[in-house]
Amino acid sequence: MIKKINILLKVSLIFFLSTTNVFAELKEELIKKLILTKTLSFDFKQKVEEKEERGSCFIKYPLLMRCNYTNVKEKILISNGRTVAIIKKKYKKIY
Repeated sequence: MIKKINILLKVSLIFFLSTTNVFAELKEELIKKLILTKTLSFDFKQKVEEKEERGSCFIKYPLLMRCNYTNVKEKILISNGRTVAIIKKKYKKIY
């Protein structure tokens, strides 16, 4: 009985040590990919109080960003890293 427990503990220890090494390699690989990323795009859903807006954003590193909203007002958010502009096409206004 003691031999079985001993073997089980050794196998468990080997298993846990090998899986932590895999997770460390995965983490390092993910960090490398994020550092090498130059552009990023995503779709979003934004809820403010009772209003829900949807759209898509494009980010070009290091500082450029553009978000297009697909609602009635057709908002566009643009940033160059120093300033942010919100354009409402429907009302022809820039904030």
